[in-house]
This record gives sequence, C-alpha cells and structure tokens, in this order.
Amino acid sequence: MRAVAVEDLKPEMVLARSIYTSDGRALLMKGVQLKPFYVQRLKECGITFVYIQDDRYGHIEVDDVVREETRVQALQAMRATMEESAKGPVKLQSRRVSQIINDIMDELLAQKELLVQLTDIRSLYDYTFGHCVSVAVFALMTGISMGYNQLRLKQLGVGALLHDVGKSRIAPEIINKPGRLTDAEYAEIRKHTVYGYEILVHSQDIHLLSAHVAFQHHERFNGTGYPRGLKGEEIHEYARITAVADVYDAMSTDRSYRKRHLPHEVVEFIVASSGSLFDPQVVKTFIRHVALYPVGTVVKLNTGQIGIVIKAYPDFPTRPRVRLVRDPHGQELSSYIDLDLTEDLTTFIVEVLPSLD
Repeated sequence: MRAVAVEDLKPEMVLARSIYTSDGRALLMKGVQLKPFYVQRLKECGITFVYIQDDRYGHIEVDDVVREETRVQALQAMRATMEESAKGPVKLQSRRVSQIINDIMDELLAQKELLVQLTDIRSLYDYTFGHCVSVAVFALMTGISMGYNQLRLKQLGVGALLHDVGKSRIAPEIINKPGRLTDAEYAEIRKHTVYGYEILVHSQDIHLLSAHVAFQHHERFNGTGYPRGLKGEEIHEYARITAVADVYDAMSTDRSYRKRHLPHEVVEFIVASSGSLFDPQVVKTFIRHVALYPVGTVVKLNTGQIGIVIKAYPDFPTRPRVRLVRDPHGQELSSYIDLDLTEDLTTFIVEVLPSLD
C-alpha cells in the first residue's frame, strides 16, 4: 500500500483504503479498480491523494490507530455539530460528541503501539471536519502518554474535537479562500477562538476546560499567539497539547492554497519551535507518536538505492525498516531485500520520493 497523488493515478490501480464524504457516505470503496470517471470524480470532490494497493514488492499494509468506522462516525458528528452551531445561539447537544470521544479513547487505550502511520484522506472542501477529528486523535494519544486519567482525557478530547467550532460562525468564502487573506479577513478568522469559546461555554454538558481549548489553542508558549497573548503555563495544558496537534495536522494536509508538507518536515518545524511556539514537554511526548517516514513511503538512501518503508520504530524515528526495490542506478531488483536501518548504521535516508512510477 502506498499514497499516490490523484493526478498520478492510472486506470489499472486498485484502491487500498475507502474514501468517505464528511456526511459518512462512501465515495469509493476499498478494492475498487480505478477508472477515468472515478479519477475525475475524485478531482471534482477535492481529493488530492489516495492509497492504492501495490503488491509488486510484497504485501505492505498498515492500520489506522482508530477504526475506519469510528473515524467516519466522528466526521458525521463533527459536521452535524458545526452545522448546528452555525444556526445561531443554540446549545450544542454534547451526548453524541461525548460518545465519539469515548469510542476513540477506548480504541487508543487498547493499542499496543500508538504510532500514526496514515494521513487522513479528506476533501479540500471538507477540511475542517476531518481536521477536527484528527486533532482529537493526536491530542488524546499525547494525553494518554502524559498519564492522563479518563476524566482528563475526556475533557481534552472533547475540547480538541471542538477546538475549531467557532469557524462555523465565519463566512465559508473566507474559510475556503484559496488565495491570501486580506487583513480584515484574517482578523475575522482570528475571532474563531472567541466564537468557539462562546458556543461551548453555553452548551449543555461541555466542561469549562474543554471550552478553554477552543479559546486558547492559538496561544503560543512565548506569548506571541492570540486572542490574549498568554504564555507558558498561563495557557492551559489541554490547549498546549491541542496547539501542537492542530499545527501538525494543518501542515501535513493539503489545503486549497498550498500542498501538504511531509511528516518529517512538519516534525522538524515543531521540534525547532519547541520552547518558543510550543511547550517543550508536549512536543517531546507528541513526536513519539508520529512516524517520520510512515509505512508505504518511498525513500532514497545514501547508497543510491530506493526502497519502501515497511516498518517504523517510535524509539528510532529516523531509522525505519526499508524494503529495497531498486539499485543505485534505478534498475528494479530481481527480488526485494529488507533492510533494517536500526541495524545497518552506515545507511540512512536522504530523500523522500513522490512515487516509484
């Protein structure tokens, strides 16, 4: 299995992961052989990449940290919540949100290894819904590693899932604008933190600390954030966690105005910003759960050989297990060779390649 940009898809390729719309409808199911019509439909829906099956080099499979069904249900709940909050001063019904967070918590707590290997497939036009779900997953994984109990995990998870709910009060043409925002538009975007707090603090059964996640997730550790310019421990820890999760998911996802950054590039930015933009302890914990080179990534080694990552190690993020498929001259090997970079210390990754094709 590997990720392929939609513009690089070929008719004979077979989908390795199902694609859903934000209202839970299946757009294309796993196992479907792609046809020109399907590829065109993906483009129209704003899907920029998909996972395809590729058994030329042996079976390479990886599961999400939460089940596909759970993620789809979370998308549906998030879309319904945003649509409800856009109607005006109504109290959100938190029962569905609470159940979604319970389900995500249960699945994460049952995992032996909390390591994100997959990038969520989402439409450019449905970015906010999928973003909120992924941020909740990232935040909860971090909270689990920081030793949070069930109550604190619940408060963190609800706040992270609803951190951008205030965007429902902002005009869609501003939220989805492909070009540079004007100063006035940017000022309006910044208000989503205040709008979100106001929505949540007046909603049924939403804890005050969860509301503060919406209010403070754009505050920065050095005091350069908004809306109040808080710094350090003046920012609640839930918001400090969500801030890192928010930036990681935003940077690693395609947007209408730019291409996504690769996981190792985003982690490099976050680590470089530790102590300035982000809480160093949160960063240290967070990056243990993100694969720098996820399974299925095509890489070039310092030897000139090309391979596919088949296993990532949380304790050795820069040294995954790689399946070598091409020699230093770009010729395909007659049989693939698995190389563990934690054992071969003279070999290392020098470049991530867009594809093998």
